[in-house]
Amino acid sequence: MPLPPSLKKIRVPEQPLRPIAFTAFHIHPFLIALTIPTQEWLPMVALYASALAGVILMPRIRSAFAASIALSWCACTIALVWTLGVTHGLEWLAPTYLLKLVGSYTVTVGREQ
Repeated sequence: MPLPPSLKKIRVPEQPLRPIAFTAFHIHPFLIALTIPTQEWLPMVALYASALAGVILMPRIRSAFAASIALSWCACTIALVWTLGVTHGLEWLAPTYLLKLVGSYTVTVGREQ
């Protein structure tokens, strides 16, 4: 199923570094670690690094397995971040951040086989 014309304008396939740059500029975990004194830096650095690594690795995976591997990547990272310690009230951050970047941005509907 090809991408609709409106999405082709947003996600141009000829720009392979765009998803990486898009993810690299999402510095939310660092801002949270900087502004919330009870939040440790290590979980936020792990979250950022894993999101960036996931976006770099997902295009190299066969399209038949991409969605499953992206979801597994997100689940493993969420478990790691929660094990490292997340401040009470910020439990929503890791799933939202990862699914937005790794899950939705790297696994597209019109991906080539």
